[in-house]
Amino acid sequence: MTFLTWIVVATAALGLYVALALRHRYLVVRVRGTSMYKTYPDGSRIVVDRKSRPAPRVGEIVALRLPTDFRAGDPFPPPESSHQLFIKRVVGVAGDQWPRDVPQSQGHRSTVPAGHILALGDSTDSLDSRRWGAVPLDRIEGFVTRVMGRPAGRSVL
Repeated sequence: MTFLTWIVVATAALGLYVALALRHRYLVVRVRGTSMYKTYPDGSRIVVDRKSRPAPRVGEIVALRLPTDFRAGDPFPPPESSHQLFIKRVVGVAGDQWPRDVPQSQGHRSTVPAGHILALGDSTDSLDSRRWGAVPLDRIEGFVTRVMGRPAGRSVL
């Protein structure tokens, strides 16, 4: 193997390694729908950072993996069985009081359980914690870090 061939092979291998590492950490998705229209209009491309982080804080925007037909009170299926991503804003963390319009509160203030968050869309008709209730932390696919524009990508609600 000549020196030039070795350089080409090493560069290609390094490029492949970097691409796989970035794909494992970041996910580029296209927002489809109006549940987050004030922040991310329909068609916006966003970057989701999948790196493990401490529990989310109120105000952060997360990508959640949930089934589209999930309802409050249903047992949460395993995360790997859920193929739909939802982009939502964290509005409550463990220990916070539940808003009255969130299911499972039954008109009373309740506390968000440990290991859960409340996540809402910008739109009041969004599929979010008003329908699901508190969402387990293991449903968080990642944190939205930036907007890229409107070209095509993987779709989310």
